[in-house]
Amino acid sequence: ARRAGSEERDIPGDAAKEHVAGLGMKGASVSRARARARAVTDGCSPRVSGRVPRRRATATVVGKGGRSEDIMLRWIGLVPRATPGGEGSEKLKVYDIDPMLGKFEDHLEYRYRRYLEQLRAIEESDGSLEAFSSGYDRMGFFVEGGKLAYREWAPAAQQVQLIGDFNDWSGWDLEREAFGTWKLILGDEGESPVPHGSRGKVRIQTP
Repeated sequence: ARRAGSEERDIPGDAAKEHVAGLGMKGASVSRARARARAVTDGCSPRVSGRVPRRRATATVVGKGGRSEDIMLRWIGLVPRATPGGEGSEKLKVYDIDPMLGKFEDHLEYRYRRYLEQLRAIEESDGSLEAFSSGYDRMGFFVEGGKLAYREWAPAAQQVQLIGDFNDWSGWDLEREAFGTWKLILGDEGESPVPHGSRGKVRIQTP
């Protein structure tokens, strides 16, 4: 049963074709895709219902070059489309799902641009959103390229140092990276200047 205030619409043919192509569903007809996949809106929380192929779930996680993110955004109505007579101007599809959002267009367009800027910065820094999300694997002491390294997250810091009994508590400076992290390579390949059981801490200078 549908909840009050919800609306069902068939997905347009072009979107169905894109979805079928994105999932690699060879031989599947667009008409069947349109019949099985409907965009359901409830207020301003769009979601997908109907007999959507299970492969869609894996296609919308993370893929090379951000392709899967594009598929996911297309379904929730966040991929820009050309406006009639706009000659290159773009508008979010979400306004077709919920016209009431039109009065917030300026703010939504701003937030979408900020999202794209952050996504590009993440891909330039870490290669992909998936690699960025697993950054916790590279915090603290870890091995990188056969060398011991140390990384700390301190976005507001002006200076970060690693100090301990292994350097007579004098402090080794970490280098600032993107997105608020600091990093230090310790020693040459196969060697570690920090013996097992050493005592140490991080010195952080803030404004």
